[in-house]
Amino acid sequence: MYFTKFTEEPIKIYGLKVIDPQNSIYQRLPDSKSSLVSADVCGRARTCMGGRIRFRTDSKELVVRTSVHQDLPDKCISIAGSVGLDVFDGSLESIRYLGCAAPENYNTCEFEYGFSGSAKGELPMADIISEDNFRIIIMDYDFNAPNPEFLRETHEPFFLRLREKNANTPIVLMSRPCYDSNIPDSIARREVVRETFVRARARGDKNTYFIDGELMFGEIDRECCCVDEVHPTDLGHMRIAEYIYPTLKRLLDNGIK
Repeated sequence: MYFTKFTEEPIKIYGLKVIDPQNSIYQRLPDSKSSLVSADVCGRARTCMGGRIRFRTDSKELVVRTSVHQDLPDKCISIAGSVGLDVFDGSLESIRYLGCAAPENYNTCEFEYGFSGSAKGELPMADIISEDNFRIIIMDYDFNAPNPEFLRETHEPFFLRLREKNANTPIVLMSRPCYDSNIPDSIARREVVRETFVRARARGDKNTYFIDGELMFGEIDRECCCVDEVHPTDLGHMRIAEYIYPTLKRLLDNGIK
């Protein structure tokens, strides 16, 4: 059995902005950026959630060896899910924790900016996102908003800041999929997201799209799609990915419409 470090060629690391093998530091954002948003985001950005390595091999056996610095239990995720590793074989690159899937047969590079309840539409975060030339931006943070009123105050300003700095980039606005636990609240939040979309289209912005979270889980076994009325189960992740995939594939296949 031959072992190689994931930091060595020809293995490539994706999805992280801080890659410092010498000091064993791997972060989604550098402190100099995330600290501009909030202390909570700064702390969460020091994790490497969403980081990926890619390589080719003709080996018939694959072994991954790693160590865990801490194994504190998460109330929403099993130990295997919170400190484990996923292995994907083939062209499908990854499935993000927030439920977004890289379209099949595309060598995409994703950045995961979910911060465990701390992503609240802060304008500095929009500026950080805008530093990269993303092909598509998916905007979905209404679960982190304390209430529909907070979402209304922040949602369109966050979108407008993104649009100001990403004039030709498709922006997909999504409402939350875990819809059934509090339907009046879900309706109010969805209306905020939809209004941002409607106003954008009224201004002639044809690069903005709306995906209705109520429809993502389908009609059968909807109650099995969320583990705690917030986080999707494996079934929930799959249904979210299957629902948004046609929109993303169309944008990547045909360009901006």
